[in-house]
Amino acid sequence: MTTVKQLIELLSKYPQDFEVIDEQNRPFIHIINTDDDRLRLSATKPIGICKRSGGYVYPSVVEGYEGFSPELDEDLYGIEFTTDLSQTEE
Repeated sequence: MTTVKQLIELLSKYPQDFEVIDEQNRPFIHIINTDDDRLRLSATKPIGICKRSGGYVYPSVVEGYEGFSPELDEDLYGIEFTTDLSQTEE
């Protein structure tokens, strides 16, 4: 795992106006700190809130599932999360 310190050291070597993108050339549009002292950089907006973990749900890339919960490290069916994001702080 890369720490924030390592990330800062790495990024300090680049001009500040460089864009940061993922492997699909997508910008990071959702950046949050998690309950387990991690920083999550996502190129995808969350689509809901997990009913089990209370964390964000992102679109799944696995056929047959609608969402993915990073906290649970599981793909989810639509009934396992709510699409109401109004209860979160963006």
